[in-house]
Amino acid sequence: MATEPVNLHDTFFKQYLSIRNAAADFLRNHLPATVLAQLDLTQLELV
Repeated sequence: MATEPVNLHDTFFKQYLSIRNAAADFLRNHLPATVLAQLDLTQLELV
């Protein structure tokens, strides 16, 4: 159930995180190492 962004911040992040490499970099920089160890960031999918 996708919804349209309601402000510029939402629009920016929706567009930015729709780029697989950008999303992986964002997650690498913001998630704890214990969480990253359980993820395969090469398998990210936009849903």
